[in-house]
Amino acid sequence: IEFLFALYAISFIIRKSLFSKYPFNTVILLLFISPLPAALSKGPGFAANRVAVMAISLCVISAVGGLLVYEYLKSRLGKSRTTIAFTIIAVASVFFFLEDLRYHAPSQNAPAMSYGWRQVSDFLKSTEIKTDQVIVSRNFSEPQMFVAFFLNIDPKITQAESSDWLRYEFQGLKFVDQLAEYKLDKYKFKTINYSDDSHLGTTLMVGRPEDFPPTADIIHQVNYPNGKPA
Repeated sequence: IEFLFALYAISFIIRKSLFSKYPFNTVILLLFISPLPAALSKGPGFAANRVAVMAISLCVISAVGGLLVYEYLKSRLGKSRTTIAFTIIAVASVFFFLEDLRYHAPSQNAPAMSYGWRQVSDFLKSTEIKTDQVIVSRNFSEPQMFVAFFLNIDPKITQAESSDWLRYEFQGLKFVDQLAEYKLDKYKFKTINYSDDSHLGTTLMVGRPEDFPPTADIIHQVNYPNGKPA
């Protein structure tokens, strides 16, 4: 509904030729230039912070539109009826937002929100399999962060190991997970080569489905909320 208010405000600004008048000129300028940094950025996932600046101008324009619509309806329906109508709109908007957040977002956004790390970490902590090392696929985005957090790695160990990760800067790379191989405690981060890595003694591998051949010895699988393997 806020989008409809924004459209009404923009149409009002056009009809009244307010583009050159403050504060409308500043708000419209912010609205059009705010997507530029996001358009030039790269990376996986839904990073809403890339377009957070746009929220400012959208909120202002939507608020102006809401006020204009309120005043328009009040002059025709009266204050009481208009207030009731806006209250119903506000309650409905909150309801649909919460319904979407609770029931739809977890399933739809799970792949982009790195779903599964808590579940696989719980398994790693509870498993009775004694491993010499755990190989974690570099197909995950910055997997060392999730391992350090969910597996409660001692911060002293993380600080000591992370000094070696700075190799990515000297190699002209953009991110740590672009290194061919690096480690944290007994966790090694690399591209999984199942045929070779399965012969490295007692080794547990954590990866995406595409990291393993159909004949792989899968001992635990974490699924997204929609049932697909994570």
